[in-house]
Amino acid sequence: MLPFLVILGRHGVHSRGRTIPEAAIEVLSARKRPLLNSEITRELVAGGMRLRSGNPSNTVGSVLSRRSRNVGDIVRVGRGCWALRTWGHSEKD
Repeated sequence: MLPFLVILGRHGVHSRGRTIPEAAIEVLSARKRPLLNSEITRELVAGGMRLRSGNPSNTVGSVLSRRSRNVGDIVRVGRGCWALRTWGHSEKD
């Protein structure tokens, strides 16, 4: 089991009723470091979120990219790597 899942409890991210960005913010907050699309996706799925696309990591990346542009609370700090703006990271192109 990943350390993140231990922090949040034995059932991991409680994704029921949460959007991908909301659950990703929870994952990033728990891990306290930038994470790749694949790491975020793995933890969302482990927490019970169903991602029905052919490539869930790409879906997570697309959704987080849109959230970054529209809201700005999540920032891209590298290719497929995400952090919280509150950590002082700035957006990378």
